[in-house]
Amino acid sequence: MDLIRLQSAAFYARITAKTLALSIFALALQGQAAAASDEVIGDVLGILKQRGILDDEQYSQLTAKNASYEESRQSLLERFEFSGDMRARHESFWFDRDPLGVEATNRYRLRYRLRLNAKAAVNDWFSVGFRIATGDDHYSSNQTLGSSVSGDPQEWDAHGLNLRRAYMQAKLPFDGVKAAVQFGKVGNPFIWKVGKDYLWDGDINPEGVAFKMSANPSENTTAFLNLGYFIVDEEGGGKDPHVFGAQVGGEFGVSDTLAVGGRLSYYNWRSLKADFITRNAADGNLAGGVEGGTDNEISVGELSLYARTTSIDGWPILAYGTYAQNFDAESTLGASKEDTAFGIGLEVGDKKRFAKLGVAYWEMEANAVPANFVDSDLFDGHTNREGFVFYGSKTVFKNTDLNLTLFMGEEIEDGPAFVGDLGNADRIRLQTDLVVKF
Repeated sequence: MDLIRLQSAAFYARITAKTLALSIFALALQGQAAAASDEVIGDVLGILKQRGILDDEQYSQLTAKNASYEESRQSLLERFEFSGDMRARHESFWFDRDPLGVEATNRYRLRYRLRLNAKAAVNDWFSVGFRIATGDDHYSSNQTLGSSVSGDPQEWDAHGLNLRRAYMQAKLPFDGVKAAVQFGKVGNPFIWKVGKDYLWDGDINPEGVAFKMSANPSENTTAFLNLGYFIVDEEGGGKDPHVFGAQVGGEFGVSDTLAVGGRLSYYNWRSLKADFITRNAADGNLAGGVEGGTDNEISVGELSLYARTTSIDGWPILAYGTYAQNFDAESTLGASKEDTAFGIGLEVGDKKRFAKLGVAYWEMEANAVPANFVDSDLFDGHTNREGFVFYGSKTVFKNTDLNLTLFMGEEIEDGPAFVGDLGNADRIRLQTDLVVKF
């Protein structure tokens, strides 16, 4: 009888222990035991299995439930990959007498820029991302110290953050290539990071659909294809002004120390309205000079080439050039079509080892490209300008760069057709930047 009682007591103790263990684990899954980590729960389950309280099937089931629970309660922030940068800038402007006979007062200002990027993988195919940044216009994320953004002069007014990008991305299942489609407010897929690309302003993030694909056809060859369809203005009726772009390019390794590359781009703006033409005329396009065809369109072709050599240790050399033409430009008010732009440049050095130094010359005729999209640092974002850019960069600490850029510009033409955009044309601009990346 005593033996039976002992066996019964052991049986009920075992059942009670098993029930208690399962109850404790259930409470943990319900968040009542929040202090217990995933590692501790795993150890507890292992001990229960070793003592025979849990069989193999029960252990596997509870382990799977715990893993599922941990995944489900993962915080939103843990799903995102964050990156960003902070830039401090001192900027100087020195003006000469412009063709209108006016000499603006020299100007100096302090500015900063803060950008935060985030991207989260939703599954194996889809991800979402966004960027928030300072600045209150589409050209620039800079915020000038002492400036007011509330409309009324205010000492140390609050500065805002704006949504600069917001997109979803889908990977495409193409063998041997990287391909993805982005939808929303996206980074410009047509901007090139070879030398200085001033045909597009780097802070403009178009809105629409972008397709990007890259591949390595051979060991020493890379190739890429970029497509984009973007809405410029939402009219609410009729056709919305829009732009389609296509770009193809690549790089070929001639030898271990020499590589050559290039890209060919085509942009087609269509269904342009009067307000679009007016805005671009304020930045250099001749009124009526960019309206071609019956659909008010602008078609621009662009070719860029470069060569890079690393034959001198620590001092790579890059030579590059760009040529663009507006095929739909028209002459107006006695002026020619003013339909081309070109730039050439030379870079020497590596900012992480010693320093990177560069010089470039750019010339943008009035109707070469829509003026409202060109880089806002070069010639203050105007066409009908020519001049030199001198720049240098040095990594002073890890993820910390010191940059200097000097712009020297003036007008190309100053006849009667150009008087609407000649103010402050002759000027020198110096930017001193300290950039910290995180």
